[in-house]
Amino acid sequence: ESAKVFEAFVNLTLHTNKIKGFVGNSYIEMPFKSKCVVNIKNNDNECFKYAVLCSIFYEKITTHKDRVKSYEPYLNSLDFECVEFPMKIEDISKFERRNKLKINVFGMKPILIGKNYVSERSNFEVYPILISDISIKDLNRTVNLLLYKEHYIYIKNLAGIIGRQLRKENNHSGGEKICINCF
Repeated sequence: ESAKVFEAFVNLTLHTNKIKGFVGNSYIEMPFKSKCVVNIKNNDNECFKYAVLCSIFYEKITTHKDRVKSYEPYLNSLDFECVEFPMKIEDISKFERRNKLKINVFGMKPILIGKNYVSERSNFEVYPILISDISIKDLNRTVNLLLYKEHYIYIKNLAGIIGRQLRKENNHSGGEKICINCF
């Protein structure tokens, strides 16, 4: 054993980012096909609404899960009156508390390979934008959303969308439940 004792940091650099400015908008096509997400084809600024409704009523919808019309019967099932559209990241907590939901929002950016960006799923990095602070006992459901180019998309399989990335970065073996804190 060593008799050395840690006394102090000589230098510490902390990088932070503000998340203000992220808002949801109308339909934007994903750069790759994925069965892990449902991208609702809306033509208004209410993509957040449809992504959340898709999360909650996904099993009840039998066809056209990517169409706004499929979610019209459920529009009054949640209280959207407390927020304005397009949905801003900083307004999500108000919506969560009103509707007893836990909402996590992730972003996605291409990874530069050489001098080019490549449009394949494995060449995108998913990162957390907002991780809910709602406690487990207070919630009805957890909703995971992807915010891609100002468009909210329902993540139906979080492990599928970030599993490969976590296995590479954190030695996850796959198959186990993904822990949000592993980001």
